[in-house]
Amino acid sequence: LIKQKGIFENETVTLFVDRNHWALLSALSCLALGITYVPIDENYPNKRIAFMIKQSGSKAIITTNTFQTRIKNIIEEFKLKTDIINISSLENNANNDSLENNTCNASSENNTCNASSDINSNNSYVDYVKSPENDVACILYTSGTTGTPKAVQMTRIGILNLIEFYITSTEFTKEDVLGIFASVGFDVSLEQFASIFTGGAVTYVPNEIRLDIKKLNEYFIKHNVTHTLITTQIAKLFIKQISETSLKTLQTAGEKLGSIKTPKNYTLSDVYGPTEANYITSIDADKKIDPSSVGFPNWNTKIYILDEEQRR
Repeated sequence: LIKQKGIFENETVTLFVDRNHWALLSALSCLALGITYVPIDENYPNKRIAFMIKQSGSKAIITTNTFQTRIKNIIEEFKLKTDIINISSLENNANNDSLENNTCNASSENNTCNASSDINSNNSYVDYVKSPENDVACILYTSGTTGTPKAVQMTRIGILNLIEFYITSTEFTKEDVLGIFASVGFDVSLEQFASIFTGGAVTYVPNEIRLDIKKLNEYFIKHNVTHTLITTQIAKLFIKQISETSLKTLQTAGEKLGSIKTPKNYTLSDVYGPTEANYITSIDADKKIDPSSVGFPNWNTKIYILDEEQRR
């Protein structure tokens, strides 16, 4: 569908899709074709969405039936010059039983989708593009709380470095399930690709339960979620209120964690870093020698300690 619109490598498209398997599959499709993608959260206001589409130079908006009408209205209201690619029709070519619970798996387990075998064998395929490692894979936007949202270009090699570090440091395997709690436009959502590298699974926490601690943990248990990243304040509530969970590793980021009683039945990891560099430091909370510590540099990362005059 992307090729049919005349969109080719190094061009940009916007992803405005449901918070489920399409979030991963549409991103992978863009990466395979050498196309840069811009993920958009459905909770963003229309004005911000229009700004991101226009500022990124998106040639098309990949969406589903859920957001088709809204996207058409945004294009009309803000006079955007871009095409719409609705991928909902592709649903008929997949095993619907495996796609209905927001979970996607590379190795065809129960209640998961299989990235290789669930697609109808009669479909035609487009050869993937061998893109240079420094090409831009996606564009993420900062929150814009201090002004206009800023576009941050994430390179393929940068994402690869993040994923390899994540898999190794959290011991994520083909037996594990990653629960994406964060917005799809947040840099830590890039951890979703860990499932592709290991054969594990990824599931997207529904927006309506993200702030309900009890329902959130029930979702984790139901979907066998072993790894997730939750924003700091929600993580603190989760640790305080939940004693039994399916989690093996809980990462937290967004604010200073401070002093906290660490859980005994899973690992709590504090991560830090601006969107421009993903998270660049991390440390297990029980290994901190001081509550203010942000941990150790991640792989292939340099950190400079500066004085008030910005000198090393």
